[in-house]
Amino acid sequence: LVMPLLVAMGVPAKTAVGAALLDSVFIALPAVAVYGSRCASLAVLVPILLASVLGHAAGVFAGSVTAAHVPQSLLKRGVAAFSICFSLFMLLK
Repeated sequence: LVMPLLVAMGVPAKTAVGAALLDSVFIALPAVAVYGSRCASLAVLVPILLASVLGHAAGVFAGSVTAAHVPQSLLKRGVAAFSICFSLFMLLK
């Protein structure tokens, strides 16, 4: 929700994507802390956490490299179409 809201408020789409990615880190860190405090074995949590961090880092890197090649108008339309489709899916589910 962060990215579409920022774009609706006039923030450039690429900046909004970056802000949403940064926001996701601040949501994930407390979630990991709470899950870790309730996890029976940290041996289970560490590989999942490592895979998640590596996947997130790879996605952020790939996104930052390809962001310069994506037209902003196409990005806005793509996010709008995805948001509408996902909303309809959730409503009809």
